[in-house]
Amino acid sequence: MKISANAEFILSRLRSRGYEAQVVGGAVRNHFLGIPPDDYDFTTSATPEETLSAFSDRTTFTAGIKHGTVSVALGGEVYEITSYRSDGKYHDHRHPAGVKFVRSLEEDLKRRDFTVNAMCFDGEKITDLFGGAEDCKNGIIRCIGDPLVRFDEDALRILRAVRFSSTLSFTVEENTKNAVFARKSLLSSVSVERIREEFDKILLGDGCENALISFKEVIAVFIPEISPCFGFDQRTKYHEFDVYTHIVKTVANVPKNRELRLAAFFHDAGKPSRFTLDGDGNGHFYGHPKASRDIAETVLYRLKYPKSLINEVLTLVEYHDAPIIPKDAAGNYEKYVLRALNKFGEKTLSGILALKRADNYAKRSEKPSSLPEAETCEKLLKELIEKKACFGLKDLAVKGGDITRLGAKGRAVGETLEYLLSLVISGDALNERKILTEKAEKFLSGR
Repeated sequence: MKISANAEFILSRLRSRGYEAQVVGGAVRNHFLGIPPDDYDFTTSATPEETLSAFSDRTTFTAGIKHGTVSVALGGEVYEITSYRSDGKYHDHRHPAGVKFVRSLEEDLKRRDFTVNAMCFDGEKITDLFGGAEDCKNGIIRCIGDPLVRFDEDALRILRAVRFSSTLSFTVEENTKNAVFARKSLLSSVSVERIREEFDKILLGDGCENALISFKEVIAVFIPEISPCFGFDQRTKYHEFDVYTHIVKTVANVPKNRELRLAAFFHDAGKPSRFTLDGDGNGHFYGHPKASRDIAETVLYRLKYPKSLINEVLTLVEYHDAPIIPKDAAGNYEKYVLRALNKFGEKTLSGILALKRADNYAKRSEKPSSLPEAETCEKLLKELIEKKACFGLKDLAVKGGDITRLGAKGRAVGETLEYLLSLVISGDALNERKILTEKAEKFLSGR
């Protein structure tokens, strides 16, 4: 197994002091999966004080020393080194009441969560006491020891199991899966910040579709608003799947972007509350984007997402079903895209179009070959951005000072600029200083 120069330095420094030292967890797991390590964690037979002494010539941090963790800064990176330990009783389903530092690697490894995360490497050989390499090979997430005990100790492991099934596209072993469902209510012991962090990783995983469907009841523990969507028959020829399955397939179809995947998860959450049947027995969901937006707002604030992200997600949800180009539009589609650019901006409009496309793809098993409106809008959007088209006040060839010099004051300045922008967007005026000045004079004289 190949490791970084910094990792080699940490191992050799501790070994030179007579201690055992290992790279442990994700970096070793990723070695078996052929994935470059994104970080390194270390475990050692040295006590925290002995670790501090070994790195006395380096910058160290001791915020986690109570639980045996010393952090060492090397080459602009910070590495966590945790002493071999055994945990005391867990009273809050999250943290041990105390820890005991030990000299046994096996004692340390058997307290960890999953077999694939309990392999370690000392710079020469890999130690795998619980079959983690075999589980990596077979794509399995399995608890070490009794999964009920593991989840009783730390309820966050419940969501970590779901997260790894999503990010690694692994299957959760049957006993572990049964324990996930048996102990899912313990998630109430976990902070919303940690739940939010795990939920984001679940949404962004390559295996998110299977994870979100297989463990939907777990997701509903912290997002109960989504449970009415489970198995909800849409009663329409346009949709093959129930509401929740459609939602999850939409998530899997949008690019791996946090705002987009959150918006996809909530885009149809309000459908069950807006369901009606017409005289022919066909289902309709009038007003569901607003209902879905309201659910998203409630959940995202409860999970303490940043306000800027919440606002972006809410806009995507609210407008995912709104046409950019009206169905009765006849030519000059460019002005409709310019209006949308003016209203939403490039990033949000691109997100709305991506969500529309994913939503359409998720309606049936056989994906449609095209979505004309989205394709037209995306093509025009690219062309307009490339030619630096005017779609905002900042793009106008005249500015506020130009309007003031024409005698306008106060609100009249802004109103005039907005009028000029509407002319440019609609194609009724070129974005040229002389033309817009003349239009402004006429507009002001008619006030």
